Amino acid sequence: MTTTRPLLLLDVDGTISPIPRQPGRTYPPDIEWKEVARLAGEILVDARLPGWLEKLSASYDFLWATSWHEQANEILSAPLGLPTDLPWIDFTAHHRNAERAEREVGCGKFGAVRAALHSARRPAAWVDDDLSLAAIRWAHQRRIPTLFLPTTPNVGITERHIERLERWAAELSVDEREHRPCA
Repeated sequence: MTTTRPLLLLDVDGTISPIPRQPGRTYPPDIEWKEVARLAGEILVDARLPGWLEKLSASYDFLWATSWHEQANEILSAPLGLPTDLPWIDFTAHHRNAERAEREVGCGKFGAVRAALHSARRPAAWVDDDLSLAAIRWAHQRRIPTLFLPTTPNVGITERHIERLERWAAELSVDEREHRPCA
């Protein structure tokens, strides 16, 4: 019997790479920042992030949940130590529903993420800087274990998030991983 690994959905802007460019926001000074790419501006990540992602890869299958689509693989995967062929959610296919999802749950990506998780039929964790309370409520009500972890946009993913993701994956029972009702 094989056990299904949970999915880990990763956003880029505000999660993998903080967004300090908004008024009044700066990069936290107590973190060592590493430039992983340069596009319209520098793409910085916490220097510990590649090691954190390597640890999480022992428990999760990664899925990009970002408007970067396949560019996340092309630009970020290699510098982060990730495979360059990770699957990604196509938000353009759900663009028409994005405005409705934004109104309903305060997160334009939610419709596409909900559809991807429905198709996957497996436990999943989503780390994003744009998670609404309604989306988090939906995650709690989903019959399959689901964890939505919000980040602060100018900080991004932190050691605390990584520790929570490790604990959550370790706590999943075999029944939950296989989406069988617990006896």
